[in-house]
Amino acid sequence: MGKLIFISGGANSGKSKYAENLCRQIGGRTCYIATSKTLDFEMQIKKEKHIQRRKDFGWETVEEYKNLYKIIDRTVISGTKTYLLDCLTMMISNFMFDKDINFQAEEEELCEKIEKLLDIEIDNLIEAIEKNDINFIVVTNEIGMGIVAQSKLNRYYASLVGKFNQKMALKAQDAYLVVSGIGIKIK
Repeated sequence: MGKLIFISGGANSGKSKYAENLCRQIGGRTCYIATSKTLDFEMQIKKEKHIQRRKDFGWETVEEYKNLYKIIDRTVISGTKTYLLDCLTMMISNFMFDKDINFQAEEEELCEKIEKLLDIEIDNLIEAIEKNDINFIVVTNEIGMGIVAQSKLNRYYASLVGKFNQKMALKAQDAYLVVSGIGIKIK
């Protein structure tokens, strides 16, 4: 049975670096699952910094945000024992703004569609983790600790992130909150 490790914290709190260090402590063949899309220059710079920091680790990197269970199914055969998903928050954002989803459509119907797609994705991922002898580390942002967003879209996003953070944290054997680069075990 796989082990799920959940790491949350604020933006630029050191979550990714903390998770990377945890992967290195665990050792073995590691697959880094990058869920972000490079949509602007700022994101490109951040992505390059992450790549530079990991360049000597010898990890496989997969850039994807959908059908993540298939990555486990495909790579566990080659001996991969540790996975780092960075990050769940970006994955949710990508689902919200996927090319085949149109926010001009019926709002309620669209929200239900996105939530259903994410439920299926997360359920499939958890099932793949549980059926394989792997360590799976999920990095996410804790965005619900600030003020309530002004726009309906941002409130909806915060609601989705909160729901799926809770779902993953509930299934996790270990959970950490990272503040200023320091990981605090919360489960």
